Amino acid sequence: MLKQRILFLLLLFNSLIFSQNRSGDLENYIDNFIENVPRGSGNEYKNPSITQSNIWESLLNHILGNDIINARLQAGKIGYQVTEFLDTTIDQTFYVVEKKSNSSNHWGTYIFTKNPLIDKLIITAPHILNDTNTGQQAVYCLKKTLAKAVFLNGTERCNSTFFSDCSGSTETCDEGRQDFRISDVAHEDDSIFHKTTAILFNSIVNSIFIQLHGFGQRTDDPYLIISNGTRETPTTDYIEMLKNALLIEDNELTFKIPHKDLTWDRLIAFTNTQGRLINESAEPCKIEPTKTTGRFISLEQELSKLRSNTVGWAKVSNAINKVFNKSLHINDINLEPKNLIYPNPTKGKINFLVDDIVAVKIFNIIGKEIEFSSNFKNNTPSILLKNKKNGVYFIKITTSKNTFFQRFILSK
Repeated sequence: MLKQRILFLLLLFNSLIFSQNRSGDLENYIDNFIENVPRGSGNEYKNPSITQSNIWESLLNHILGNDIINARLQAGKIGYQVTEFLDTTIDQTFYVVEKKSNSSNHWGTYIFTKNPLIDKLIITAPHILNDTNTGQQAVYCLKKTLAKAVFLNGTERCNSTFFSDCSGSTETCDEGRQDFRISDVAHEDDSIFHKTTAILFNSIVNSIFIQLHGFGQRTDDPYLIISNGTRETPTTDYIEMLKNALLIEDNELTFKIPHKDLTWDRLIAFTNTQGRLINESAEPCKIEPTKTTGRFISLEQELSKLRSNTVGWAKVSNAINKVFNKSLHINDINLEPKNLIYPNPTKGKINFLVDDIVAVKIFNIIGKEIEFSSNFKNNTPSILLKNKKNGVYFIKITTSKNTFFQRFILSK
């Protein structure tokens, strides 16, 4: 009898572990979640109990400690699971903390990169339905930057008919100006979304949070409104850096930055509870902060330029890499917005559109330099990547006058 029990427990353990392994394209996998997020005002969204919140904290601490077995055990107690997902398009593994299909806890989906390249950066999307494409954009940016994590909310922001106690109001729910709903997780401090932000903010020293939003552009609106949640200018102004990096991607972009454009008061994120938390408000639910840490970035985006499709998403992910990807020393080199190589994507052979090449280096997406063969003896210099996996790579080209950096895709 004892042997049978042990065998049963082993089978159960193996089922728990291996049933939560997946592979494919992470973007496609998360698209399915977004398609099934509850809409309307059906009251599917509920805030967690204190007990559930404490279990969630334990779950996240196990994730951050790379203890996936115990993370899965904790997740199962609250209707969630931890799926180990191998994205075969870039050969990278992610841990997806997601709701089980039979669970009623619509708290969102949280994705952690197993081997992050920008390990202090978290990208969040609190309104994946109301702010069109921001959920898909967040996952795209995660794959292209290998940030630490992405957070996606779990229902439409007006799903609950219960109002938040936190300060501020909105006209989003088409019932006139009202207080925020508890399902609007950017304005609710009892949510799992807010709890997860707090845990990572306190656990990861100097962590930075980029929150993706969208808006309908009025006649006098810019393409982007980027706020740190206050009128204060931080010691390190990542928003100014991000603006400059975005202009390299698209010089037609226009901006409003509330800590520089002091009269601008539309979509400025001053009531955002995660922004207040990160700016060290005494009570994020109700009190505006008196200072800024510079570690919260609210990116309000007009649709056509940045949110509409992968062309716009690439502008954002490229800009993020230029500002935050320290392992490839992107801030130390000349960033060239034009193509310097062709074809891109490539099947393995890369030709150059720049002369007088002194040196070339290739890095994979986690910053490791890789080997290649080269031919610089004729008038059409080229390199050849052999036996390399499909995915995203980076090329550093040094000429006698400059150093350039460009991303490319290997697709055989």
